[in-house]
Amino acid sequence: MPLANGTRLGPYEILGVVGAGGMGEVYKARDTRLDRIVAIKTSHEKFSDRFEREAKVVAALNHPHICTLYDVGPDYLVMEYIDGRPLRGPPPLAEVLRLALQIADALDAAHKKGIVHRDPKPGNILVTNDGRVKVLDFGLAQMAPSAVADSDATRTIALTQAGTAVGTVAYMSPEQARGQVVDARSDIWSFGVVLYELVAGVRPFEGDTAAVIFAALLHKTPAPVRERNPGVPAELEAIIAKALEKDRELRYQSAADLRADLKRLERTSGAVPAEALVGKPRWKGWIAVAAAVVVVAGGLFFWQRAHVKPLLTDKDVLVLADFTNTTSDPVFDGTLREALAVALEQSPFLSIMGADEMRQGLRLMGRAPGEKITNEVAREICQRENEKATIGGSIASLGRSYVVTLQAANCRSGEVLAREQTEAEDKEHVLKAVSAAASAMRAKLGESLGSIRKLDRPLEQVTTSSLEALQSMALGAAEARKGSQLAEIPFFKRATELDTNFAMAWQALGGAYRAAGDLEKGAEYERKAYGLVDRVTERARKAGYKRHLSLASHR
Repeated sequence: MPLANGTRLGPYEILGVVGAGGMGEVYKARDTRLDRIVAIKTSHEKFSDRFEREAKVVAALNHPHICTLYDVGPDYLVMEYIDGRPLRGPPPLAEVLRLALQIADALDAAHKKGIVHRDPKPGNILVTNDGRVKVLDFGLAQMAPSAVADSDATRTIALTQAGTAVGTVAYMSPEQARGQVVDARSDIWSFGVVLYELVAGVRPFEGDTAAVIFAALLHKTPAPVRERNPGVPAELEAIIAKALEKDRELRYQSAADLRADLKRLERTSGAVPAEALVGKPRWKGWIAVAAAVVVVAGGLFFWQRAHVKPLLTDKDVLVLADFTNTTSDPVFDGTLREALAVALEQSPFLSIMGADEMRQGLRLMGRAPGEKITNEVAREICQRENEKATIGGSIASLGRSYVVTLQAANCRSGEVLAREQTEAEDKEHVLKAVSAAASAMRAKLGESLGSIRKLDRPLEQVTTSSLEALQSMALGAAEARKGSQLAEIPFFKRATELDTNFAMAWQALGGAYRAAGDLEKGAEYERKAYGLVDRVTERARKAGYKRHLSLASHR
């Protein structure tokens, strides 16, 4: 039975009901000792175990974006009273990022304590009048999954469906819906649902019954965010899509990683940093920021023209990692790494570590010659060879379109040197997107625009327009990295069959035959490559021309 106004619970005077649910009630109250307003949460007896767990969980957390626990009574909790509104949208991009960064901060803080919230949803995220996010209601939270049995996870879902948190099913992760033990990645899924709803105005998984929603979140892919809100940037759509990966191994692995991508988007989009707006009147903040940008940008433009230093020089060798392919299309595996290598090597200031050096690095690390070059492996090779930086890439599908992301990092400190993201409208335009991203990356690493304009031909003109041909070339290159001279030949040959104008493939095929001891065929295929010399990069053209003269002088 609800408590009447004026009721006393110890030193706390009840002022009114804030909310009620299956677990109990929340009241606005006054602490008569400190004369401050607090929130008091009472619990129904059958939920006393959850109630006790929430008290312990919240007491372990001390974070500006998590509701603070003040006191514990015999049958109630005393918490920070938050005068705010539930999260709702769609707000402008700057506001989305500001709020999302604070939520990610709160979840990251909980996860680092081994706490999984298990119920992130708009109703459990309040925005105060001064714009601060507060994550609350840890009644379903659990500690590290190793301490929780599968049966407990199943029981939690059953209680939720019974009305404890109405509508929560729409925010459950697939593993939570299946009754499996969850970890921090389940909260990341729920956060992805929250973000989707915030910017699209609707939930990604909807239905008239819990069963329909369960089926959707387990088996259906939600409509791309930008179909529902065309104003959403492709980068944010990609972040949300990665948070909503049904396979948690492909999802963001931590709230910190998700926050890092949101922070990069905030920086590249020109949105005002979250901390700049907290506690300030919005319109004054925007005027001040705009004025500062005009003044500072004017001065920096002329200063940077004379003083900017390239992040990398022609003395530095880049260790190129394989692309992270989160699409279901294997044609991108290995293919985009080869494309990126060609695109970057058009620069006279960038060099990519060759196959022999990569193979040597893997051998010294005790790894197989053909092992996938993940970002971690690339970084270790980079450190062992005393090089400066790695470049990694990723591709994600967004409906029919694709988002290509490149990132250069200092292999010793891990500091991000440059990051670029582009979108391809469909599969046929992915190589163009890689080409555009590589050009932008060259500029961010310090190459002059004049140099880029002079030495930047589209990938289709210097490799092939066929993804399948480039994939076959990449498979052959992978065999070459293993030192398998004969095994690479069928792949290079297949690449020339798929695109007879693929000069690089002819050159690689000729080199493979030469290495295998068939000098006649090697020379034949290298002459074909030279006949297509206008379809290679300037660097390859010069190398190929010298090679051709060398061959001619020995006939």
